[in-house]
Amino acid sequence: MGNQLHFTGTTHCLSTFGKLVYQLSNSSKLSLLCLHQVPKISSQHVSLGPLALPIGKFRHYAVPMEAFDASFGSTTLVLESEVDASTIVGGWVEMNNSDSRNIQWAVSISDLPEDEFGWGLRVGGSGFFHFLNSRLHPPHFSRANHFPTQNSEGRGPMAPKDRKPHVCRNPDLIRGVGKYSRSKMYHKRGLWAIKAKNGGAFPKHEKKVAAAAPAEKPPKFYPADDVKKPLVNKRKARPTKLRASITQGTVLIILAGRFKGKRVVFLKQLTSGLLLVTGPFKINGVPLRRVNQSYVIATSTKIDISGVNVEKFDDKYFGKKVEKKKKKGEGEFFEAEKEEKNTLPQDKKDDQKTLDAALITSIEAVPDLKSYLGARFSLKAGMKPHELVF
Repeated sequence: MGNQLHFTGTTHCLSTFGKLVYQLSNSSKLSLLCLHQVPKISSQHVSLGPLALPIGKFRHYAVPMEAFDASFGSTTLVLESEVDASTIVGGWVEMNNSDSRNIQWAVSISDLPEDEFGWGLRVGGSGFFHFLNSRLHPPHFSRANHFPTQNSEGRGPMAPKDRKPHVCRNPDLIRGVGKYSRSKMYHKRGLWAIKAKNGGAFPKHEKKVAAAAPAEKPPKFYPADDVKKPLVNKRKARPTKLRASITQGTVLIILAGRFKGKRVVFLKQLTSGLLLVTGPFKINGVPLRRVNQSYVIATSTKIDISGVNVEKFDDKYFGKKVEKKKKKGEGEFFEAEKEEKNTLPQDKKDDQKTLDAALITSIEAVPDLKSYLGARFSLKAGMKPHELVF
């Protein structure tokens, strides 16, 4: 560190210089250089005493105070590295202390000549490093363009465009009174050109056809409570996929309902996805009915039902007839009304007998099959359902 005194007319400045060197490796070296100068103004003559030599006559120039009201200096970071025995690569970056945005840099490559001649290449430049707001915006570096291109307006390529604010064609002199008359604005807006283009008349657009009025008159009064509208069901009906283990003539075990534990014979799958099964009724008391395949277990036992005709049975066959309720009179209101029992129609009884007769013929042809269908399935102590083979 050292101090040096400079004289410029009636001014002098104090300079401080420092250098810090760090050896990165045998061939690389990093240096940090700092220079700081503090200008001062002296109104009196400065004498050096015995060191003054009568060299000549000097003129004093008045220097403005604004030029020396702040300190200045620079900080430089230098990096040098030897690529090989005869080539050196280096670079430096310098930042001005008075304006930290001003940065100068250079990169150089040269050789170590054995004689008086050698070669070298240096590339450098300068730019401004903007610190707008380190918390809100990241720093932005813009390099200096030494060959700027100008547009047709004579401005640089990065110069912002001047946007003209929107101005009304007929500004108001006072509120409600325009500067130009109606006939003047007719020409300023170019309405005469539109008329001339369309044969002396303004173009007319056809009006859109109004929606037809509803046929029914809306109600005059609305209910006090909100009436819930049924949700639209967009689900498409898909045919239920039948399990691979269930085929025509397979003996099934019903797991739920009135006939749980009973063994039945599978006849066919209906359009609704339900299974059409029967006991037969004469063997185990299970009539012709529909069952969901989720509530049955398919066994490995099968019966030949090729001689059984089941074409007439569908979902409509099992539908119930809806009868209107009879209104009770004053005399029958307090009397207990005798409920009529629901009786099965005779045609359905005949269909059950015809179906049982065809099935029993195929069942009796297999030994012990009739008793197998008549027995109820159940689990006993020690039986493991997951190990059973049906």
